[in-house]
Amino acid sequence: MMVQKEPFFECTSYIKCSVNNCPLCSGYAKLYIDPEDKERICCATREMRVKIAEKYQNILKFGGLTETEKNQRNLSDF
Repeated sequence: MMVQKEPFFECTSYIKCSVNNCPLCSGYAKLYIDPEDKERICCATREMRVKIAEKYQNILKFGGLTETEKNQRNLSDF
């Protein structure tokens, strides 16, 4: 059985990041966000997240985007 590597390990902010619901995590948008967490928003740039997500298209539902970014993109498709 092959263990799949999580995309967030490739993020340059990974070592210092403490976001509980990372857009580069395969479970993104379904993970628990602790209300006491100081860091709730990913600090990685959208460009970096999208670039990393391109390598993991099969496991990242939002393609490295946050829910807000994904919703904005969907609205602009109309």
